[in-house]
Amino acid sequence: MEIKLLLILFLPLLSFIFQIFVGRYMESIAHWISIFFLAVSLIISLDLLINIFNGFFHGNTSLYDINIPWLVTNDMAIYLGAHVDSIAVVMLFVVSLISFLVHLYSVEYMLGDKRYLRYFGYLGLFTFSMHGIVLSNNL
Repeated sequence: MEIKLLLILFLPLLSFIFQIFVGRYMESIAHWISIFFLAVSLIISLDLLINIFNGFFHGNTSLYDINIPWLVTNDMAIYLGAHVDSIAVVMLFVVSLISFLVHLYSVEYMLGDKRYLRYFGYLGLFTFSMHGIVLSNNL
């Protein structure tokens, strides 16, 4: 499950990195590679959602929970981590689906724009940020 969550989180970031650094060399198909990364993220989140509805994970208990101390003082501790339950899985699916559809719509809508590939890169970065918010256990 950890691998699936990491893929859902980091595939849009990989899309951003690809578009910013490599996309200009493959202008004719670069947007399709971003769409492919988002489609894989959508399929993995759909798989997790189906597992939730089929009862592989019982109740609304935490499916995945990790806390890593980031800043510790005498009076306070701040932790970084991820918390995944059934609601987070539903939100991962919703964010992935909407982002995938926005990517598809943007292919024709943004065609001919001067910053076409940068737009797709920023969409990937935005999707990465949204997935990070959904998976975060402490905002």
